[in-house]
Amino acid sequence: MSFLKTCYEHLTCTRDTLPMCLDWREICDGNIDCIDEEPLDEAFCYILEMNECNDKDEYRCHQGQCIPKSLFEDDPLNPDCLDRSDEITIQTNKNFCHQDPSFRCEEQSCRVGQGEFSCGDGQYINEFESCKNGRHLAFFESILNMSQILNKWLQSRSV
Repeated sequence: MSFLKTCYEHLTCTRDTLPMCLDWREICDGNIDCIDEEPLDEAFCYILEMNECNDKDEYRCHQGQCIPKSLFEDDPLNPDCLDRSDEITIQTNKNFCHQDPSFRCEEQSCRVGQGEFSCGDGQYINEFESCKNGRHLAFFESILNMSQILNKWLQSRSV
């Protein structure tokens, strides 16, 4: 199986039996992706949340970044917050960045909603949909591998 992936290399994370790295968009996104003793992908995120913006002339993005208020809801195609929250009321298509190699999409992140899956490249899918990069296949394979490992472990314990 082959799929495209973007790795955040500065964080070691045990995900499952498959060697799937974390995409930088999966860090401090509110979802625990690492199964380590301490989920490093969500550790110290409170520091981001403690970030205070100057209420007078700055807008605080959902993930904590501060941008000038003049950039809030100024251009739906070119959001200034990494999580796109400054253009949230006028966003129409959250899945275009995985197809767009331009600078405006280079560091964009979206907030995964309930029932959505992150493809790791800016695309999010609902159940029964497929990632353009095939990441959903690696996820399904990891689930199957985990259930096989669990079954073998349970069988060994019952002997």
